[in-house]
Amino acid sequence: MLGTHRWLRASLFIILGGALGACSERLPNAPEPLDLIQPIEIATPDQAVRFEFETSTRNFYPGRPYTLELEVQRQGQESGIGPDMATLPIPFEVSFQRWEAGAWQDVPTSDSYTARARNLGEPLPAWHTSDAWRYARLSSGSGGRHRWFVITLPMKNDARYRLDVRTVQPTEALQHYSSRLRVRADPMPGK
Repeated sequence: MLGTHRWLRASLFIILGGALGACSERLPNAPEPLDLIQPIEIATPDQAVRFEFETSTRNFYPGRPYTLELEVQRQGQESGIGPDMATLPIPFEVSFQRWEAGAWQDVPTSDSYTARARNLGEPLPAWHTSDAWRYARLSSGSGGRHRWFVITLPMKNDARYRLDVRTVQPTEALQHYSSRLRVRADPMPGK
């Protein structure tokens, strides 16, 4: 009887350890991860950036989500309190296309606000005024550096893509910030 309890206890620890290990594992990355960066002047409307890239087994892992992000960093020693980044609406016009059958085909995208409204029935923020625009959502930030999630990029392996991004409104609150757009695997999967 005592041996059975020890065996059951040991089995329970092994199962719990395996389950916790599986939950904490990150999805693997590709050998040469896709990580593309382009500067953009976010405070000025009609600033455009184009990413053209191909996915392969060297730079793409099919199990990971890939995103378009906006990263900003304050320039100089600005005194005073900066803008409230969490409530700052930053819209973009985004066109995402895949090369198929000899032509560029549109790939549908949506921002996180539209996805939440569609999937959870939550109302859109009052400033979310255009279905054609993709609004960035603050992901993280401190010390003058901030990162926004713009869209998830629905991609597949062995494909060619074109991503055009354009600012559509002046974001004057960020005029003292340098900014760049980044395409990469989501840095936080599995967490």
